[in-house]
Amino acid sequence: MNTEHETRLALPGKGALESATLTFLAECGMKVNRSNPRQYLARIGSMPGMEVVFQRAADIPPLVQDGDAALGITGFDILAEHRGQSDEEADEDDYDDDIIVLERNLGYGHCRLVVAVPETWID
Repeated sequence: MNTEHETRLALPGKGALESATLTFLAECGMKVNRSNPRQYLARIGSMPGMEVVFQRAADIPPLVQDGDAALGITGFDILAEHRGQSDEEADEDDYDDDIIVLERNLGYGHCRLVVAVPETWID
């Protein structure tokens, strides 16, 4: 499906981030057409030459970094973790040699941090 004249967009392929991303793109006039929800490849009808590949959200930064996808949408926290950055470093750095952040906040996909400890630790 991928020819040398196509641009590949990597999107999250599971869960709430997948659903919210597909809704976001549809609201932007870029409805993703996937004939079967189990398929990993799709198209955006309004963008000829755009191939969509569905991947785990954590696999998207390496795909973009390695050039296997030209664009990707994933959580900013996932990108910061991929880069090995602290929160402070991530807040200051939208550029590195391989990945440029175009927009940090698309208005969905908020993450939660949960700290869990064994019950034996609770006094």
